[in-house]
Amino acid sequence: MSRINRFIESMLLGVGLIMAMRSASAGIDVIVDMRPPPPKSMPAPPPRPGYVYEPGYWSWDGHQYVWTEGTFVEERKGYRWSEPRWVEEDKRYRFVPGHWENE
Repeated sequence: MSRINRFIESMLLGVGLIMAMRSASAGIDVIVDMRPPPPKSMPAPPPRPGYVYEPGYWSWDGHQYVWTEGTFVEERKGYRWSEPRWVEEDKRYRFVPGHWENE
């Protein structure tokens, strides 16, 4: 494969990943026919005051599942953090991004 073809392939993959991430954050449903892999078993880091830890999860890049590392999310008083997850609906899987819910 030529360097130009590899570059174009890399750019398209990057655009697909960006679009998947933007669609999830913009409220557009990401629906996949394949069941996501089981979550990776990784220890949580020590707590940080004023933050909640969001464990890693599988996201979709437009072609396959990719692992997204866990991160800290700034705490919001009066709310609880709902972790990102995949929900099975009619033998398909819909991604529900992490979000804050009233307590």
